[in-house]
Amino acid sequence: YEIQASDWSSDVCSSDLRLGNCQAALKSFESAETTYRQRPPAGGSAEEFLIHQAFGTCHDKLGHENLAISAFSKAISSAESHYGSGIGSRVNISHARLATIFEKRGELESARFHLERIIATLANSSDRASATFATASLASLARISMSAGDARAAIAYLERAVAKASQMADLTSQLLIAEAQDRLTEAWTMLGDAEKAAKYSDDAKRTRAAISARSSSNATATPAGSGSSAK
Repeated sequence: YEIQASDWSSDVCSSDLRLGNCQAALKSFESAETTYRQRPPAGGSAEEFLIHQAFGTCHDKLGHENLAISAFSKAISSAESHYGSGIGSRVNISHARLATIFEKRGELESARFHLERIIATLANSSDRASATFATASLASLARISMSAGDARAAIAYLERAVAKASQMADLTSQLLIAEAQDRLTEAWTMLGDAEKAAKYSDDAKRTRAAISARSSSNATATPAGSGSSAK
């Protein structure tokens, strides 16, 4: 997040979080927040953003949905206040977690809102990680649309997902494309268009055949014994 750890933060926070010890991490973050409130560092809401996102991550892992929603929402608000038009993709983790929570709760419009925000922030990004994140978000929007019975909206999202994944020339992108083609088959079947459903079913089979061929080629190219080492 282009922010250096300042003296209010603690190595204990991050190490506890990495180890999955969220209860201990929450106590460390609470201490950090208290220090922040007493003596806000020069970075202002940049640090506040990190604290709230950390709280959200812990509460999310612990299953505290309402507390996670509150923390992630505050993280987004803090980042927007600090970065303004330069916010970029900094808050996409918060948006993604909120989308997941809202979809699980059946609050599909709220989930859709956060997924659309992710896609908007990544619109001009061309790196592989951003393309993968955007493709996954489009696939999630398609799934939500299908759940709501809107197959045409799902098709639009899935076609965008295929186009985005096609920008990457790797195995991950092919897997994403195959999954999108499977969902397109389902959507066109729902709409009663057997011809288009068959087309995407065939496309998915061809994509998976290409994946299999590529995987076999990679395995053949790997030197024997390269995956092991002497004990």
